[in-house]
Amino acid sequence: MSIELDELQRWKNQLEAEKEELENIAKMSKEEIERLKIRCDTLEGAVWSWRIKDEKAAESFSNQANELRGAIEQKETAFKTQFREIRSRVNEIDRLLTTIEARIAQI
Repeated sequence: MSIELDELQRWKNQLEAEKEELENIAKMSKEEIERLKIRCDTLEGAVWSWRIKDEKAAESFSNQANELRGAIEQKETAFKTQFREIRSRVNEIDRLLTTIEARIAQI
């Protein structure tokens, strides 16, 4: 193999690894938000079941659910920004990979 081909393969492997890592970060962030939403729904469900038994406990669950909703909204906003940045980088990586693969095919 030529030195150029070795170098192109190395770059291709690095870019593919970076792309996979970025996609995993986006997936994990999205899954974390989904877990928080489920937790919040559970707390809100607890509010209704505890209203009859213990008004103070219900109030506590309600406050926790409201705080969690606020945190979820902040995470979603941050995730949207992060996701746009990740998508942009992944698109850039895809363009570079296309160029590298075309050059490898020429060699």
